[in-house]
Amino acid sequence: NGRCELQNLSSELNITDRRFPGKKETSRLDQSCVGIVRDPGKCIRCGRCVRICEEMVGNATLDFLRRGKHTSIGTCFNKPLNLSSCVVCGQCLMVCPTAALREKDNVQLVMDALHKPDIHCVIQVDPAVMVTLMEEFGYKAGKISNGALPAVLHKLGFEAVFDTGTAN
Repeated sequence: NGRCELQNLSSELNITDRRFPGKKETSRLDQSCVGIVRDPGKCIRCGRCVRICEEMVGNATLDFLRRGKHTSIGTCFNKPLNLSSCVVCGQCLMVCPTAALREKDNVQLVMDALHKPDIHCVIQVDPAVMVTLMEEFGYKAGKISNGALPAVLHKLGFEAVFDTGTAN
């Protein structure tokens, strides 16, 4: 997907051939979670996701399973993510160097729902989203009024917009 740290590094170092022969590991894509896709076939077992989940989030959803050459990273009892303790915070996505953990694209589902008049579309936005958008467009935090994002979301078709950062 163009966001693979390992692929970028191998390109930078001009590594094109596999040094160690062997069969590619086959694994099932886990798309059970609402916001995360897990592709164990792309995992290089670096442990970044395990550490961030345990040390920064305090959740320990992901861990090393089995030993030796059969080691893998997965959830408790190797259950799908939707049956795990995952809170879909996305921290593991930020540290995964190979896109073995990546965002699930739900844009089309949302767009379809916005165009159905019988569906009442509600959205809850975290203040970090506004800060990220301002950074993306080159603004400093606080330069755009807090009403800009809800106004845009209402124009897109959301009937109710809630701000996670306020008590109202």
